[in-house]
Amino acid sequence: MAALVVPLLALAVVWRARAVPPSATRRTPFYKVLSAVWGPGLGLALSSVGFGLITAFIALLFAARDWDNASLAFTAFGLAFIGARILFGHLPDKVGGAQVALVCVIVEAIGQLLIWKADSATIAYLGAALTGFGYSLAFPGFGVEAVRRAPPQSRSLAMGAYVAFLDISLGISSPLAGALAGAQGIASVYLAGAVAAGLSLVVALRLLATGPSRGGRGPDPAPARPLPHSPGAATNREGAGPTATGRRRCEGGEERVDRSSRGHGEVRSSTRPPSGEAHRPVARPYSAAPRARHAPAGRSARRPCDPP
Repeated sequence: MAALVVPLLALAVVWRARAVPPSATRRTPFYKVLSAVWGPGLGLALSSVGFGLITAFIALLFAARDWDNASLAFTAFGLAFIGARILFGHLPDKVGGAQVALVCVIVEAIGQLLIWKADSATIAYLGAALTGFGYSLAFPGFGVEAVRRAPPQSRSLAMGAYVAFLDISLGISSPLAGALAGAQGIASVYLAGAVAAGLSLVVALRLLATGPSRGGRGPDPAPARPLPHSPGAATNREGAGPTATGRRRCEGGEERVDRSSRGHGEVRSSTRPPSGEAHRPVARPYSAAPRARHAPAGRSARRPCDPP
């Protein structure tokens, strides 16, 4: 009955949680995400073998050795697991996922070896505690590496693919360990768990050597280069940069020349009409030829007037 009621208590926590808006970016194919996280996922699968062996075979080991209080092995595992998350859960982000996983799978392997060679319940409790301590941080350690290698727009999919390696590990290792226990004895499964943790150590070393894949995250964008501006300079219509404005005088009128930083602008001709006539501005395109020396922004640029 408690197993049915306790999971329902999670509804009291999540039903008021705010939903995360969906991303509008293009979805990355699953096979590309899987190729990015398979290394950390393999490390998780191998390190999860010890966790599966504790939950499936520790009670059988205590029964085979005529030891009492097998439930205390689960308690030792759980307390070490929770304590490591509370005290050292920040280390994968601060130090690095591969570094933390490297140390933790060594601790887990030591715990599996202690259970394999245990001649008393106390040694088995200690081995279960070390297994829980090591596995507690190996999970987020490999998880950090998986997220860093995944494309930014598909990190939730990458996390789902990463956790799937845990399910695959538990689904495969338990039947194989049962066959090994029937052939070599119940304690031999923990020797196999230590070997699996050792292989996980090799994966952590490989991740530490290669580093995050640039293909998943992509290159960092280069910062935009600011355009120079002067206090008296205007901005052209295309937003390309400052515009040098000059005026020139000729017979019967005055023309205003706007030169942009690209060498193109617009000539606005305003002819002075005789008295009594309406003023009519005329605009015509103008392309300034490159010159060796340009007039500074805000100063007048004079040149001969174009023929009528």
